[in-house]
Amino acid sequence: MRHTAAAPAVDVAVDGSVVGTFQNGEELSAALPEGDYEAEVRLAGTETVALGPLPLPIAAGTVVVVYAVGSAADETLDVLVDSYEVGTEDCT
Repeated sequence: MRHTAAAPAVDVAVDGSVVGTFQNGEELSAALPEGDYEAEVRLAGTETVALGPLPLPIAAGTVVVVYAVGSAADETLDVLVDSYEVGTEDCT
């Protein structure tokens, strides 16, 4: 996940468990097995959900990149998701 939003530090939770905390301009990586997950973006150190829950399907052999975008102050936070097949020209 890449934090590009105009927002404070956030925690990312996958299936209810926080997997990391990061700030604008930072990114977080995790290797997940194939499956269907639910992700949330929470205000850091709280249970307050800023985005989500979001369905996050992970197929075998793919890299999924999730971008947090928008502005917390303007209430325009959203996510963009890109998915790339491993071994293709798009996934380098």
